Amino acid sequence: MQTRDTQPSPGESDLSTWADAVEAACPGWRCAVYRSTASTQALAKQAVAAGPAESSRVWVADEQTAGRGRRDRVWASPAGAGVWASLAPKVDPSAEVSPVAWCLVGALAAARAVDRALGGARTRLKWPNDVYVDGCKIAGVLAETVATAQVSAAVLGVGINTRLPEVGVAPPGARPVDVHGLGGDADRLALLIELVRQVQRAAGLAGSDPGALADEWRARTAMLGRTFRFAWPVGDGYDGVSGEVIDLDPSAGLVVRTDRSIVAVPPSASVLDYDAAFGADR
Repeated sequence: MQTRDTQPSPGESDLSTWADAVEAACPGWRCAVYRSTASTQALAKQAVAAGPAESSRVWVADEQTAGRGRRDRVWASPAGAGVWASLAPKVDPSAEVSPVAWCLVGALAAARAVDRALGGARTRLKWPNDVYVDGCKIAGVLAETVATAQVSAAVLGVGINTRLPEVGVAPPGARPVDVHGLGGDADRLALLIELVRQVQRAAGLAGSDPGALADEWRARTAMLGRTFRFAWPVGDGYDGVSGEVIDLDPSAGLVVRTDRSIVAVPPSASVLDYDAAFGADR
């Protein structure tokens, strides 16, 4: 663990208590807490690749110096400003969980945790796993799979904004939103515990009833029945479609009706014009 001193948010417990608190509140989970690290996702993937674990695990940092999102985009992770965590839930080894289902696990868990902090159902989901409130991004998820000769497991990187640093006067919609700014409970430890609990719940459904995850995602998105443009990497280039979102297949992806056919849009896709419909993607 790094030793750089940081100040917790007002009323927040010291970081040194977090691991014990998470493990007490979430049986079957082991927690590692860092004051500063490059990336919890890198730590988690390295640990998972080292071999099977007997417990589910979560890595959390007060600060990430090289946090990343999808397509290696920078995810700003300043000290004291959010929950920056990576989770590796342990599931039944006989369960076959699709990459799409793992994306749903992360997105729904983050949305539920944020809703609890805000005191009500306010989140909406953008494909595949961005969490929005009032047209502004409050959380994001990076779902990755680690596969070796000894292990095949998912690692869910989650970033939730709780109390972002002030950056001066900004025009409306120019920056992300956070839990504190929306009037919610910005206690990061409480939010982390709720996130772990929700990942546990959703991961169980991913193996036993992925259709239930798809149902909840449908209820939490505003994309159904609307037309968008999508693009995703294929080899050294990109593929893409434009069409109406008509459904979600938890084994294949977002179901889109184009002028010519029905297409499954994978979780690696980006929504190119979501911002114009619902708000800036920050």
